Amino acid sequence: MFSIVKNSVCRNITVSKKRLYTTAPPSNPSQPSSGGNGGLWLALAAAGGIGYYMYQRSAEAKKGVFEKAGEVADNKLEAAKERANDKVDEVKIKYEQGKDDARAVVNEKVDQAKDKYDEGKAYASAKVEETKDAAIQKGQDIQKNVGDKVSEAGQSIKEKA
Repeated sequence: MFSIVKNSVCRNITVSKKRLYTTAPPSNPSQPSSGGNGGLWLALAAAGGIGYYMYQRSAEAKKGVFEKAGEVADNKLEAAKERANDKVDEVKIKYEQGKDDARAVVNEKVDQAKDKYDEGKAYASAKVEETKDAAIQKGQDIQKNVGDKVSEAGQSIKEKA
């Protein structure tokens, strides 16, 4: 029986030594009070701030590399665009120059054709007039010859009669 009582007392003593969560911790006069957890929280906040600063700094450093690469690509793109626009302007100028040259050549050929047409027209008109005069002259000569032949035939008929 003694063992039951001993067990019961030991258990009660151990229960009384345990701190329950709802009770305040026993004060120990041998240890001085630390003054709370304020310093711990301050150190934790400082460490978090430093960590955040370092994280942002590394993110901006990486971002800077990407931005620099983007700016380089942008500059290359702008330069290529400018060169393309210059080439387009050169082609437009060459096109306009070629168009003007072709127009000048065509106008020159048209003027030459008009001159040849006018020469041919004048030549044809002269030939037509010459042929017309020759035809009129021939007609008059034929009429005269026919008239003379008719007269001769009339006289020869008169002489025979």
